[in-house]
Amino acid sequence: MKRAEAVLGTPVEVLTREVFTHILRKLSAFLAQSDFTISEVAALHIIGQSGGLSIQALSQQLELSVSATSRLASSLVEKGLVLRKADASDARVKVLTCTREGARLLDRMSLERVNAIFDVAETLPPAIAEKILSAMAQVKRER
Repeated sequence: MKRAEAVLGTPVEVLTREVFTHILRKLSAFLAQSDFTISEVAALHIIGQSGGLSIQALSQQLELSVSATSRLASSLVEKGLVLRKADASDARVKVLTCTREGARLLDRMSLERVNAIFDVAETLPPAIAEKILSAMAQVKRER
């Protein structure tokens, strides 16, 4: 807990809080104009990032029961955003993948997220923005 308290109020924490707030505003507006739940958006992102995963694996990542995750998957299937197929090696396992429509929706949400980040970045002095971009590039190289 001491480390967390030490981070509060630092430039990184203030910046990430500002970025997160902008992203949440955009997400809130999206949810208000659609018939999606936050759990559906989270599930769709996880499925899209994974390229396909089982309901069991999705339930673990969402920290939901398998039955709740199965209902969530059914909703995404009904909306045409996700396909549910039997695994080639074990027909008892159902694998979830994004449809083209699901991938397009993820792309639209990604663009909104990037725009929210640019909104915050535009408020930063150029020297600070450059340092942040440089640090992010270094982190990416070291992964």
